[in-house]
Amino acid sequence: MRKVQRGARVTGHAREKLAADLKRWYDRETSIRQLVEVSGRSYGAVRLLLQEAGAEFRPPGAPSKTAANPTPQRPEPILSRVAL
Repeated sequence: MRKVQRGARVTGHAREKLAADLKRWYDRETSIRQLVEVSGRSYGAVRLLLQEAGAEFRPPGAPSKTAANPTPQRPEPILSRVAL
């Protein structure tokens, strides 16, 4: 993805292409903050472009679908291991 000069207006076909590219990356579990760094756009601009592209937003801080173990198991209480 090519960085866009900060503050430069992106319109027409270029805006649609940028929005589609951002959505494709977001759908692959890239965070909005990572897209901000890569694209050179502000957080609000990236979020707006994703919204225009029809992205389904993940809740803030939500684990990614590709996380190895999204819900860690609780350890067994120590007292249950001790024979009384």
